[in-house]
Amino acid sequence: MGPDFLGYVKDRNAHRVLLKKLPFEQLYLKAEDGISLAGYYYVNPSNIGRTAVLIHGHSSNGYEGYASVGPEVYPSWV
Repeated sequence: MGPDFLGYVKDRNAHRVLLKKLPFEQLYLKAEDGISLAGYYYVNPSNIGRTAVLIHGHSSNGYEGYASVGPEVYPSWV
């Protein structure tokens, strides 16, 4: 988990609140095996022309596992 994990845990709840306030587009697609998939597209407010694709594991969700990615990479979001 690394030395930064405790900082991640400390800020995770605040980052979840922030993420839920940002505008997003909900996306849906069907995988080749017929499973329906859903996702969220958030526009990077700094407009640097980059996109990150984050994929969580089975039975988890983006708010649980990835809420801190944006603020960690782009601190101006906070």
